[in-house]
Amino acid sequence: MVDQEGIWNGELKEGAIMQVYDSEEEFNTVVEGNNSGAYGHSFIFLSYEYDADGNITGMNIVDQGYLNNSTVTQERFGVWFGANITVSKTRDEVIPISLPSNGIQSVI
Repeated sequence: MVDQEGIWNGELKEGAIMQVYDSEEEFNTVVEGNNSGAYGHSFIFLSYEYDADGNITGMNIVDQGYLNNSTVTQERFGVWFGANITVSKTRDEVIPISLPSNGIQSVI
């Protein structure tokens, strides 16, 4: 796990799983299980963005929501968590799963 300080000090590795919250108050609301409409957002870290002096100014991410292919800055969210993960297989070694034709059914 990488905390907020480590995230913005360059400790994330490509492919890290990220969880963010708009504010500490919203994070605490979620942790407490209150149903107030507060929620976090998850995405995958791709790389850091740097300024001319080599300082981190943001990160490139990918997700399935409204931030897809965005550069996110530290100011965007109030609470940050990251998890560096290691995959022991190369992409060529990963075997895709396939579902039987009846694996997903819709109900109308």
